[in-house]
Amino acid sequence: MNSKNKTVSVTADRPLVGKLLQKYRFHDGLGQFRLPSEQQLAMLDAFQTLDVNLAIAYTEEFIVGYAIILPPEPYERWVKMKEIRVLGVVEVAPLYRKQQAASSLLTALLDEGDYEKNILLSLEYRWHWDLDSVNGDSSLYKKLLQKLLMKGGFEEVLTNEPDIMNYHDNFMMVRFGRDVPSAIVKRFLELSGNPLSNNVR
Repeated sequence: MNSKNKTVSVTADRPLVGKLLQKYRFHDGLGQFRLPSEQQLAMLDAFQTLDVNLAIAYTEEFIVGYAIILPPEPYERWVKMKEIRVLGVVEVAPLYRKQQAASSLLTALLDEGDYEKNILLSLEYRWHWDLDSVNGDSSLYKKLLQKLLMKGGFEEVLTNEPDIMNYHDNFMMVRFGRDVPSAIVKRFLELSGNPLSNNVR
């Protein structure tokens, strides 16, 4: 499929996102986590039943990318702080990545929600990455992810989260909202197992 002439639009407008999820199907290239049809159903269910914000990248035919911010899973340590939200995934079909869709999705998602009182986490695991797109170079893929997230105001934060420590390329990035008090930042760093937590005032 040739994507050169297919304009990609991005929205995080909630009513429009709901319509798009039911009108268009996920592009076949959106298969990094589940089969595209299964992932679409999962995103629609989360959108309808959970406290989530979702951004969609789409053409006249398909949904070609998506990004979601949602609460932590009940079993995760992060549920101990009401300020925490998780950037669950940013996925774009390979044919459309050169159109800067991932950056547009993240921007739209952050602009649509008011996250200045929140701490946003992005937990990045090597086993979820599309390493085929970088000839298996996980270090390069990590740099690309970090660059994307830094554009959204995220910074890398050390953690003793077992899944992050499981592989040296795994990492966590965090966006601290402007209105998050320093005491909350300190509590978060303690929760994350960050060795610098005692130095935060």
